[in-house]
Amino acid sequence: MENRLCLYWLPEKDGARLVRVWGENGALSLPDTVDGRPITAIGEKCFAPVQPVPLSRCRRTGEEDASLLPVCGENLSTLSLGDAVRDLHYAAFSGCRHLTRLSLGPAVSGVGSQVFTQCSSLERVEMRALPQQPTGLRRVLGGISSDITVAFSDGTRLFFPEVFESIDENAPAHLFSLHFEGRGYPYRQCFRQEVFNFSEYDAQFPLACGEEPVPALVRIAQLRLQSPHPPAPAEEARYRAFLLAHAREAGALWVQQRDETALRFLCRTGLLTGDDLSFVCRQASRAGWGEGSALLLQHAASSAIAKSKRKSYDF
Repeated sequence: MENRLCLYWLPEKDGARLVRVWGENGALSLPDTVDGRPITAIGEKCFAPVQPVPLSRCRRTGEEDASLLPVCGENLSTLSLGDAVRDLHYAAFSGCRHLTRLSLGPAVSGVGSQVFTQCSSLERVEMRALPQQPTGLRRVLGGISSDITVAFSDGTRLFFPEVFESIDENAPAHLFSLHFEGRGYPYRQCFRQEVFNFSEYDAQFPLACGEEPVPALVRIAQLRLQSPHPPAPAEEARYRAFLLAHAREAGALWVQQRDETALRFLCRTGLLTGDDLSFVCRQASRAGWGEGSALLLQHAASSAIAKSKRKSYDF
């Protein structure tokens, strides 16, 4: 059932700036237009708990009733923005602690400061564009410091690890310098003229292996191997070697995430075998994940049959 909405907005030169949204629940899919105007901007603190603009100053589209509540702060869970949205103003999603997924079009070009402050549950950004298209993704990622997965419309998925920042102060001179630890920041710079660059992304992996935790590296490696834009042969071999050496951790991660597609990939490509497979089978059973257990047991049985046939013809 479609979420009924009541939108508060302000007119701008070539569109409308959204100020506040009321709805039946926190899963929002915003329209492209409001009263014939394209929604081009998400206003300052639009979804933050604190409302900066009095609603009496805004135009309203839709009717308020007792079943609608202001969708802001912890009430917002998922959000899909219209294709015309270009600007995300200051602290637009600040305090949206339960926001897990954000979907947006390629037009986003302006991202204000503190847009994603305290968005501690945000785990996925969906770009309604192809990786080879110019988008505002680099700016969006610049506002997200936590681990984040990006999904493009062609099925490409990429993982960007957390950014760790530190500030050094030279007290006598009152000078400050910002430092980044880990590969989260360099991974977010893999763009040329706002188009994502796969080769620059892949070039980060050898350095990331010495700086990032294994679960993050598993996500990076496996999503690249599953991509419709495969890495160069040398990079592909590096990713496969890493997953083969950490198959147990990879399988346990996907069991924890209940990601059947990722587990199936490990099995199909021969990366999960032997004792590692047995370990992951036990993990799935302990987690009470029936679908994952069935998949792994079927793969174990198929592997045993194949091994038996090879032995039968070994004269």
